[in-house]
Amino acid sequence: MMSKEVSTDWKAALAAQVKTEVARVQEFDGLPQISLRHGRMVMNDKPSPGDAIECIILGYEYERAWYDRPFDPEDIAPPECFALGKAKYELIPHENVENPPNGECKGCPWAEFGTARQGKGPACKTRVRLVVLAVSEDLNGSMKEPELAIIKVSPTSVANFDAVGSSKKQPGHLKNLAAAKCAEWSAVSKISMSMHPKGGYGVVNFEVVKPITDEKVLASVFGMIPGIQDDLNRAWSYETDEDEGKEASEAEKKAGAKF
Repeated sequence: MMSKEVSTDWKAALAAQVKTEVARVQEFDGLPQISLRHGRMVMNDKPSPGDAIECIILGYEYERAWYDRPFDPEDIAPPECFALGKAKYELIPHENVENPPNGECKGCPWAEFGTARQGKGPACKTRVRLVVLAVSEDLNGSMKEPELAIIKVSPTSVANFDAVGSSKKQPGHLKNLAAAKCAEWSAVSKISMSMHPKGGYGVVNFEVVKPITDEKVLASVFGMIPGIQDDLNRAWSYETDEDEGKEASEAEKKAGAKF
C-alpha cells in the first residue's frame, strides 16, 4: 500500500514538473546563437579563432529581462517580464507578459540599481540582441552562402555598443559607425571578446573595420534585412501545447457554431 502511494505521488510530481517546464521553455528555433560565456566566442560548439568575428550587423534590438530566481546558464525558461525595442530608454513590457510589475521599464522597481541578487546593478538586465552575417576577408559582391547568427551582448558590455558609449574617450560602436558615415549594415564590424582586468568577466568589444563600398554587396546585405526580423524580434512564449490545443478547440467550436 505504501509503495503504491509513493508511486502515485511520484507520477503526479513528475507530471506537474513536466507541465511547468514545457510551459516555460522558450522555442528559439531560428538562427544559431554565438555563445559569449566565460570570455570565449563559440558557435555550434566550435571556438571562433581569436575569440573574434568579422561580420556585418544586419540589425539589433535592446532586450530587457527580469528573473525572480538566481541565474542558471542551463535554464532556458522565460523571464517573469521582458521587453524588446530599438529605443533603449522607451521600452515597455512585451504584450506576451501577463502581469508586468510596471507599465513601462523606466520607473520599474526592478530596473533600479541595487536590486540585483549580486552586485550593485538592477535586477532587470539590459542586453543587445544582434543578428550578424559572418564575412570572408574579401567581399567581392558575390555573397555566397550567408552565415547568419544571433549574438546577445551582456549587460556589462551594452555601453560598448551604444551610441552613447561608456565615456567620451570610449564612444560606443553605433557612434563610431555614425562617425564613419555608416549604418550598422553598411560596414564590416569586428566583434571580439576579452577578459575584464579587474572584474574577471568577459567583455564584448566592437570595432569598425571598414565601410562597404561595393554596391552589389550593399544591395545583397540590404535585401537580407527583412528576412531576419522574425529572429531579431522573437519573443518569449508562455503558452503550453495544452493551451494551444484549447485555443484551437475553442476556435473550432466557434467556427462550427456558424453553420
